[in-house]
Amino acid sequence: FFHPTSVMFRVVVGSYQHVLYGFDVTNASALEKNDKSKNEEDDEHNQSTSEEEQQSTANTTAIRLKPRFSCSQLHTGAIKAIAVQSSGTFCVSGSTDETIKILNLKKNVEVGSLLEHEGAITAVSFYSTTHMISSGEDGKICVWKTKEWELLWTIKAHKGGVNGFSIHPSGRIIISVGKDSHLRLWNLITGKSAFDKKLPFVPSGVIWSPSGNHYAIIHSYHVLIYNQEGEELHDLTGEDNKELLAWAFITDTLFAAGGENKLVQVWDITTGSVVHLLAGHSNRIRGISAAPVTPEDGELPYIVSTDTDGTIVVWNPNVEKKFVCHFELPARVISLATGFLPTPTKILIGKVSKKKKISKVVGKSVQAQRKRKKIE
Repeated sequence: FFHPTSVMFRVVVGSYQHVLYGFDVTNASALEKNDKSKNEEDDEHNQSTSEEEQQSTANTTAIRLKPRFSCSQLHTGAIKAIAVQSSGTFCVSGSTDETIKILNLKKNVEVGSLLEHEGAITAVSFYSTTHMISSGEDGKICVWKTKEWELLWTIKAHKGGVNGFSIHPSGRIIISVGKDSHLRLWNLITGKSAFDKKLPFVPSGVIWSPSGNHYAIIHSYHVLIYNQEGEELHDLTGEDNKELLAWAFITDTLFAAGGENKLVQVWDITTGSVVHLLAGHSNRIRGISAAPVTPEDGELPYIVSTDTDGTIVVWNPNVEKKFVCHFELPARVISLATGFLPTPTKILIGKVSKKKKISKVVGKSVQAQRKRKKIE
C-alpha cells in the first residue's frame, strides 16, 4: 500500500534489557506535498527543483524514525518476539520471562498478560485481526482468539522447544520447526498434525511467502526455498558463510536475511541470485521486516532492519541510494516488527473508561486487574 500522509507506518523493537520501543516512520515531504496541493496556484512559480529531485529528497532526507513510546516495565527478561496486528490496534511481545504482554496501541495502554507457556517465548504472530499464535521453548504452540484473548488450542508441537513457526495466508495451517529437527504442518481447524518430516539439521526458523506458494527453512547460513509440494528449489547462502539470525519475505519473490555478516541480503527466489546487498550495520543483525507500505504505487515496500548495537535502519530498495534513515537506541535490540498505525481514538489523559476491565489471561481463565498501565 502507498501511504500519502506524513506518518506512514510503525516500527516496534524489543531489547535484551527488557524495554519495548515504538517508532512512527514519518514522511515530511508527503505532508508538504499535501499542503502545496491546496495552494498549488500560489506555489507554482516558487518551485525550484525538478520532480526527480523532490523524489530523491523524499527518499533520503524527508523520512524519519520518530520515537513514539517506550515501555520498561512490561517484562523482567529479554524481549525475543514481537508482532503487530494488521489493523495496528494490538501489539504483543514475548520474553524470556515466559510471558506475553498485550498492548493496545490505539489507546496507548497495556491490556494484560498471557501466561500459558512454561518457557521462554520464541515467536508470536497475528492472523488478521482475529487470532494470535505463540510458541515457546516448552515445545508448545498456542492459538489465541483476540476478541477475549481466549486460548483455543494448545499444541504440543516439538520436543526441546519450538524454534519458529509461520501461519499460512489461508489461516488454516501452520508450519513449524523445532530443536528436535522436525518440520511439521498443523491443521488449525483440528489442532492436529497434518505432516511431519525429520530434517538432517536443526533449523533456526521457517516462513511462508505472502502467497503461500513457497516456504523457506533457515539453518546456519543457508536459506532453503521450497514449493508447496515440498520440492527444494534453491539453497541460498549467506555472505561469508556466516550465521543468519533474521529474515523476512519482502515480496512473494524477494527474500531478505541478515545476521553475523552485518549485511541485509535480498535474493530473488525464482533465480536464486542476490539482487540487493545492503550495508549499514556495525553489528549482527537481529531483526528484518518488510514495511506494510511502499514509497509509491507499484514499488517494492520499505525494508526495516535492526542490530544488537541498537541501530534501526529504513531502506528503500527502489532507488540507488537505498539507505533512507536510521535511529540509534541505547539498547541491545534483539527483535523487530512493523505494522500499520491504528485509527486514532480521542482519549482524555488521566481518565480511564470503566466500561472495560483490563484482564490478565491465564489459559482460559480471566482475572480482572484494577489498574490500567499507561504506555509512556
